[in-house]
Amino acid sequence: MSTAKSQLRAHLPTVAQVVGDLRAIADRLQDLATILDAASSDVQSARITLDIARQLRLVNQQRVAVPMLDKARGMAKSDKKLKEELDTEYTAQNQELIIQRQLRMTWSRLPASALRRVCELGPRDLVLVVSRVCSTWRKQALTCNSLWREVVVTTKDHSPHHKAAAYTKRSGSHGLRVVDLDMSFDFNNPPKHPKRVSARNEQKSTLQCILHAIDKETKQGVVHNLDYFRFFTKFQWHGLDICYILRFLIRPYIQPVKIRIESADYTTNLADLAFRLFPLLPAFNPRLVEVEAKGRPKIRYRFAPAEGPLGARITELKACQVSRDIGGGWGDENSNIKFLVHGLYAAATSRTEYVSPFREGAPDLTYEACAPGQGDLAAHRAEAIPRGWTTVDQYDRSDPVTGPRISLPNLHTLVVGAKDLGFLTRLDAPRLEKLGVGTPPWLGWKRLRDAREGDEAHVKLMTALRNFGGSLKTLDLRNIHLKAYPFMGAVLHELCPHLEHLNLGLEDEFRAGIIAYITAKRDSDVGTRRLKSIDVSGLRWTVDERQFLKENVDELQRPTAEDRQGEWELDMDIDTYCAYLDNDE
Repeated sequence: MSTAKSQLRAHLPTVAQVVGDLRAIADRLQDLATILDAASSDVQSARITLDIARQLRLVNQQRVAVPMLDKARGMAKSDKKLKEELDTEYTAQNQELIIQRQLRMTWSRLPASALRRVCELGPRDLVLVVSRVCSTWRKQALTCNSLWREVVVTTKDHSPHHKAAAYTKRSGSHGLRVVDLDMSFDFNNPPKHPKRVSARNEQKSTLQCILHAIDKETKQGVVHNLDYFRFFTKFQWHGLDICYILRFLIRPYIQPVKIRIESADYTTNLADLAFRLFPLLPAFNPRLVEVEAKGRPKIRYRFAPAEGPLGARITELKACQVSRDIGGGWGDENSNIKFLVHGLYAAATSRTEYVSPFREGAPDLTYEACAPGQGDLAAHRAEAIPRGWTTVDQYDRSDPVTGPRISLPNLHTLVVGAKDLGFLTRLDAPRLEKLGVGTPPWLGWKRLRDAREGDEAHVKLMTALRNFGGSLKTLDLRNIHLKAYPFMGAVLHELCPHLEHLNLGLEDEFRAGIIAYITAKRDSDVGTRRLKSIDVSGLRWTVDERQFLKENVDELQRPTAEDRQGEWELDMDIDTYCAYLDNDE
């Protein structure tokens, strides 16, 4: 701060000198005006006018001086020398005035299409800068709705809700295309971002103000066909903020293709309402392709158009670190998986038409305002409105393992944690092609290998393979950290006869089982007889074993350095954890 003050002080003498010069010119002009009033002849008036024009030239006021000089030239015809001085001054100032007007007119007359193209190619907030250059540019920018379709809030925005309101209003009938909100702030230093606050208790937050501003400025009939909606923070999610986001996303005029809710704090948990609502979102938004949430739990749904219940639209589910909810919910560490299964069951049994869950004659809640600070209202609406699509009780307490069957007929990719394998016994997924299982870092790979969790994982995994093995083409168990696989050899081929890609980790104990499995697959008359790829790098193979692999497997996979880095700690990050599954897409 002291350095900035010293730099400012260094400029003060120059500023004072400029102010003094302007004051001197103003005083001189005042004196000349008095003399001009007392002039007794045209020649005398013309000479005084010449002095006034020269003073105006010093402050770049040629547009005022040139008309005065033109009139003075007609008054000095009897004085040839004065006439020449006036002509010379007039010519010089008139040329300067022409140049000034050309500089201004070139940009102010820039075609609207060219200006729009410049804004489209430049940074996202360039339109804000353009609208403040001149009145002509501002008018062109404000009337070009397509330039105001991306609401991008960064940590540098001091009044983000005003920005969101302005962009929404100015986007007009086009609607918004992007809503990208970085709500990172410093809990320990509130003055750093005085207008960026988090929800605490029932108080309003900056995020709530932004979403309310978009709702308020959206005119009836306008639909925001978003490429994506993104909410990011470096800190923990607040339950009320998540409820406001969910209420926002089920409005019929909010239609994002992708939704991403992310926190850099990987200890923060997701609100139970989100687990239950994510599978139902395509009912409100047929454009929706992907929903992803990354905090401690990492969830990703992918959807595709399909007839029938909402469960038929789910094509991919990656649910990592879902268990071990800390507090809340139904009172045990598996409450999150219960909420997840509840949402899947609700989607699988959904209605084909919406039936209002409210009493007859209730007002339309489509455009109902949800002002900042009304957390209870946002939570109630986000929970109540979706009930019109499902017959499942919101307080259904079915066991995630032994409850009714869940049909997901188009699910082709599934990634789950070792602790969450139990609910697969309820799952009907006849088209499942890719299955990945991993050990959550909080459980610890040694604990799973040596304790009862390992035996439970064996049993659950065998049950899952009996259920889905007939359609599986990719099996990734690299991160489950089991000591041995009891189903290796001919058993694995019997369970998964059409398997093409296999990843079993880097344990030497698996060598004999892998050789036995490949041999059984080669000699079988059922299913595929060769693997397209297998990840066996890191195992200490003999020369004969490696030659056997080369003869019976099309490709030997080798994990990249990124795959190996932080193997035990980072294996549940979706981007790293699912890299193998995405290789053949």
